[in-house]
Amino acid sequence: MKKILVAMIGSFLIPLHCMKAQSLDSFLTIDSKAGFSTNTFLNPFLSEWDRTENSGYAMVSPIGQLFFSDGRFSMDVTGGFVFEPFFDDRDTWHGGLAVAEARYRVGRSVILGVETGGSYFSSFFTRQLFWMQPKLTWQPSLFTKVSFKAGSTFRDYENFREEDFDDRLDLYAVEFETWPALNWQIQGGIFGNFNTSLSDNLSSNISVRRVFSNSLRISLRVGADRFSNEIVTGGDGPGGPPFGGFPTETLTEETDVLFKTGAAVSYELFPAFSVTMNADHVSLFSTGTQTLSDVHLSAGVRYTLPISGIGGKREGAEPNWKLNGKQVLILKVDYKGSGILYLTGDFNDWEKPGIAMNRQKPGQYAASISPESGAYEYKILLVENGEERWIDFTADTFTVNDGFGGENGVIIIE
Repeated sequence: MKKILVAMIGSFLIPLHCMKAQSLDSFLTIDSKAGFSTNTFLNPFLSEWDRTENSGYAMVSPIGQLFFSDGRFSMDVTGGFVFEPFFDDRDTWHGGLAVAEARYRVGRSVILGVETGGSYFSSFFTRQLFWMQPKLTWQPSLFTKVSFKAGSTFRDYENFREEDFDDRLDLYAVEFETWPALNWQIQGGIFGNFNTSLSDNLSSNISVRRVFSNSLRISLRVGADRFSNEIVTGGDGPGGPPFGGFPTETLTEETDVLFKTGAAVSYELFPAFSVTMNADHVSLFSTGTQTLSDVHLSAGVRYTLPISGIGGKREGAEPNWKLNGKQVLILKVDYKGSGILYLTGDFNDWEKPGIAMNRQKPGQYAASISPESGAYEYKILLVENGEERWIDFTADTFTVNDGFGGENGVIIIE
């Protein structure tokens, strides 16, 4: 499995580094925290049910990300390592993970993609995972999208509760995201397993995030899981010869319901440096047993920086939209670099290179469009010395996440 992970990471990073991308950004996030959990199920990377140890932990996790986009196609790659010592006699939990997702926009509202990844972790037991899931996303509006994905996950455990085993799970997920207002985000999902009845093993969650400013973000999460198990008990049946009753087996069904709640706070002290706090609670309601409750608390710091030489922030453009008449919009851009600028977006179905922007004077470009009423996302393409790339917007520009690690400008026409 280790060789598979190394080969997978290399197959993604080498082509990305060599290609001449229209947009290629890279970032390194160093996440460090300390926490306490009464159940390792609530540990951010361990996630296995174990209530036998109540322990604190520390964690350092450097994670690198690459984002590439070229017209309708985009992809991102995430890979990193985790080093997590426990504050008891357990061995350090350590390992690595890699995740990649590729997407192709087939229309204004439909995106096809595939997600794949793997991980290897080791401590008092060893766990290896690999998964692949095709994905379909429907985006009916600028602020709402629904995704469906399904695929297989392969698991390999060694010395897990003194046993070794491997299996395959065929999983599916339906996820949605919407922004009812520019500073409110709602996300949710339903997750299931094709290996059992679709109603026997089902998980759901929903989170609400409030963006108070560029510095402060608060999220609240709730969720529920339902698990059904068949329990076989043996015994002697009534009657029969004097040697005893006929052996019988009784099949009963046990249902476990898991309720989860959580809260997270992120505050940016200064650019690239944030403090984080998390609190989680879980309650297990099981047939024939008492209710079990567990908690998890953590606090830490996070540092994010561009990786020089592979991408990162570049000189930005400041767009200025003005109405010229009843239907024509004029975009003026202040940009101090060299090259030729093009405007592309929802209004021209993201066709490249797009609408050429005329250079009016040194450092200023302009283009015009005549769209109907609605909300439109757009980008500005720079062609320079035979190469193409998206240029960044300044901090004052109204933007939304493009879903690929970058930003799209937004213009709303009434």
